[in-house]
Amino acid sequence: MGADRPVFAHLPTVLGPDGRKLAKREGATSVQEMKAQGYPPGAVLNYVSLLGWSHPEEKEILSNEELVASMSLDRVGRSDCQLDPDKFRWVSAQHLAQESLEGLVDHVAPFIDRDRFRSVGENLSAVIDTLRTRLSTYTDINDHLGLLFPEDEVHAGALRKKVGADPEVTTTLTAVRDRLQALERWEEETLGAAIREAGILAGVKGADLFHPLRRVLIGSEKGPDLGKILASLGMEEGIRRIDQALS
Repeated sequence: MGADRPVFAHLPTVLGPDGRKLAKREGATSVQEMKAQGYPPGAVLNYVSLLGWSHPEEKEILSNEELVASMSLDRVGRSDCQLDPDKFRWVSAQHLAQESLEGLVDHVAPFIDRDRFRSVGENLSAVIDTLRTRLSTYTDINDHLGLLFPEDEVHAGALRKKVGADPEVTTTLTAVRDRLQALERWEEETLGAAIREAGILAGVKGADLFHPLRRVLIGSEKGPDLGKILASLGMEEGIRRIDQALS
């Protein structure tokens, strides 16, 4: 026919985590299932491309454009390669970290379990920004929303009151609440500054200021920055939790 003969190549066989050939009956995951599990398309392509192939500069996190520009058969290995779920999640996490906040919100929102977390709404952008470093896939959001929005509100409320029963903590929380209520803009930066100012008025700082407030807001002394937490909760809910501790 006058056409050049095509170049043929046999790519390495991809094995499952157990070292056996992939098979649906053995739990192999389809692309549609990966999508349902919340893996970004770019992360799927990135990870699959690394199975049996390596970048000339040994880069592992690659955009679609970088893959197209650098892909060549001379970098394809001969040996079989094995799926590594942990590596896949790591690659996915790197892709999520590179997304803009606006894009991440759009992609995460459809995966939120609204039956469990009905109060997540108008502050979604702040919520995602607070939790984004904890995410490896879009569906991971449901594993972490409980940090900000406890499913057992009765227990959470009882804990707040227990924390607020300490007279010294009461003084601190009162100063924080009063300063927060005076804010004109409920934003991460202004919230953080208001908390520090309240600490000066109450004569406390560091752990004596941050720990009881964080316990009242999320039930733990450790967690995200307090400004991020309050921005995520919104003014009404943030003040409500502090008032509950003081009641």
